[in-house]
This record gives sequence, structure tokens and C-alpha cells, in this order.
Amino acid sequence: MAQRQKLTALFSEHHLQIAALKVLWKNGKKTTYYFKMSGSEALIIWEQLRSLVEVSGYWPVLLGTVLDMRILKESIPRHDEPKSVYGEGFVMHSPLSTETFAHVSSAAGLAWLERERQERLNDEGPFPRSDWPSNVTSFNKISSIYDYKTNEPYPELFMALVPSQECWLVPLYLSFGGWNDCPPPDVHVNLFKYWYDTYGAEVVALTHDTVEMQVSSPPTSPEIAIKLAEEQFLYCSDMDYDGTVDDLAAQLINASVWLFWWD
Repeated sequence: MAQRQKLTALFSEHHLQIAALKVLWKNGKKTTYYFKMSGSEALIIWEQLRSLVEVSGYWPVLLGTVLDMRILKESIPRHDEPKSVYGEGFVMHSPLSTETFAHVSSAAGLAWLERERQERLNDEGPFPRSDWPSNVTSFNKISSIYDYKTNEPYPELFMALVPSQECWLVPLYLSFGGWNDCPPPDVHVNLFKYWYDTYGAEVVALTHDTVEMQVSSPPTSPEIAIKLAEEQFLYCSDMDYDGTVDDLAAQLINASVWLFWWD
């Protein structure tokens, strides 16, 4: 039985009704699938698919809207040189070779953070600090599901099934990153592995310019939250446009969701 048929049968067995699976891309014997759904049911479907990862061998990840899919499909094909896609200034690099998969580690993620920290200190100085804010609301909502203009769920969204049980490998399979200030795929996967091991952070959504993660063990003290906030500033440089390390740290305490966005 073909893999797509096996997945369809598995989902049916668990009373999971999803649209027909389509091929997003193939790499040797591994195939990444995608399907369409409404935004109102997206998170429920993601949670159901997440519960089956150890059986299915596929990690679910929200891909976003039709626009996100258009950019993604243009970025995935392998090419020798960086290539502009969709005329929006995004430059996608070639997907990494499968050899890279064997070198993913928390230690590599920490090493990258330390290099970035030293570079930032040399170029820009210390992180912006402030008094600890009051009346802060933690991040607890997956925003990729919602249209920011209306605050309502998108009528149509897409979800991928990536052929891996490890969520930190999703950026490799989808060739995410390497444009503007967004790090290349190998940086994403090493940091994701580190944050998974440390905070239980799992990839839920990966659109053309956004990453959202669900967190099972968020920081509970200001000291740990400040350390994490500094790491997130290094990872996503656009984050410090909105405030200080203390502002972000306060929102990270007991937060079940992390959001990253690159311009």
C-alpha cells in the first residue's frame, strides 16, 4: 500500500476527517504532503495529528494561506544559487543536504547563540533593558490561524505533513530561512532542538515569514525568562523593535506560545 493510502487509512481509523492529501515535494523515498482546511478547524486538526506522530511518522505544521503556499512552493525546489521568489524580496537558498540531518544538536544551537551574542555586543552593545512591566499578558494564542484585519479565522488554510517525528527538523524539510535577517535552515533546526530540550517547544506553524511554537515547559521566573528573551532577540532581530528584553521576558513567563516574525 502506498504511503499516502496508509496515512489516509490511519486517519480514518482514528476518525480524523481531512481533505485529500497532495504531494508538496519528494526527496528520494520521503514525501511531504499537504492538505486544505478551514481556519476554524485548523488547531483541532493539528492537535489530532500531533497525537498520532509516533504512529504516523509525520509531523503536522500549519503553512498559512494561499499566499504562503505560493511562496513556499517557489522556495522548495532545489537550485544551485540563491533565488528570489514571488517578487517580494525574499531570497531562498537551496535546501540542505540530508547529511545535515545527522548534525542537529542543542550544542550547535547554543554555539550559534554565543557567536551571535558576541557579534551583537561588538556591533550594537548590550540588549535594551527597562523596568519589569506590570499587567502583562502571556502569549497563549496561535495567531497564524487568524486574519489580522478581521480577527476571524481564515476561511482557507493549508497544513503540511512532514516525514519526521522530530519537530525541529521541519525547517530543513521545508527549506525555511536564508532571506533578509531570517537565519538559514540549519540555524533554525539547531535552535529548535535546543528549545525543545529546554522548554518543550514544538513547531506548530511555519508560514513564509512566521514561526509559531507551542511550549509545554515555559520559564516561570524572571531570571530564566530574561535569558530566553535575549536568545529570542538574537534569533529574530525584528523582536527588539517592539520593546526591551524585560518587556519580552515578562510575556514569556508561563507562555504556552512563542511567535517569531521576520520582515
